[in-house]
Amino acid sequence: MLNLTPRQAEVLTFIRRSQYADHISPTTTGISKHFGFNTTAAHKHVMNLQKKGHITKTEDGRIMYPLGSLNYAYFQDYL
Repeated sequence: MLNLTPRQAEVLTFIRRSQYADHISPTTTGISKHFGFNTTAAHKHVMNLQKKGHITKTEDGRIMYPLGSLNYAYFQDYL
């Protein structure tokens, strides 16, 4: 994944898998619990992913994974 650290790629993959499986994005609390770090760290990862254009956030703060941001065929290996 372009311009992402390995951990950012893991977080992005987790967000995408959650959306695919649960039809809803994980919260920063859910991300922090999954990876075992605090919510501030999870928030920083989400903000960096947003700055890099890999995710967006809705007005109510939900994380959205833009479908066109990565090649879907690439992601098939991670779903």
